Amino acid sequence: MSETKHGSFPAQPEMGAYVLREPKGTPDIILFANANRVDELYGIADILAVQGYTARIAVVSSKERFCQQEIGYRRTVFSPEIPARLALYQNPFEEAMFRQLSRHVLPWDTSRSVAAAEALAAIRGE
Repeated sequence: MSETKHGSFPAQPEMGAYVLREPKGTPDIILFANANRVDELYGIADILAVQGYTARIAVVSSKERFCQQEIGYRRTVFSPEIPARLALYQNPFEEAMFRQLSRHVLPWDTSRSVAAAEALAAIRGE
């Protein structure tokens, strides 16, 4: 996998999903939610960072719109080389949508420590 630009990026809701923050090097996990839950994702990423793991933070607003994008773009958000994924959902519609992208899906009000433990399980392939 080639080195991807790292840093923070502007919102692109018209794409259906987009990377908001990319760590340096290859991420260990992709954390994603809707735009209203980004602060929670940053908090989980901070907990993982203390343990030596890096996270890509992505926002998903419309799986349908995202699936209409070119395969190359879709892989920049949900790279097949990064199988570990964790989502926070806010409602049953999001839960169903996010379960198509990850098997690690939690309610948005899950504590950060519990979500970080679930993220570690995803990283370990559990």
